[in-house]
Amino acid sequence: MEDPNDRDTEWLKQKLLAANAFAGQLRQDIVQGKIAERSE
Repeated sequence: MEDPNDRDTEWLKQKLLAANAFAGQLRQDIVQGKIAERSE
């Protein structure tokens, strides 16, 4: 039988990975937006 805590930990890891990926994408969009503003 698996430990429910392991499943929670795995779920949290997935959530963190998704949040980090989202934050990274958001940061890229902001940086690109700033660069686009400057070049106009």
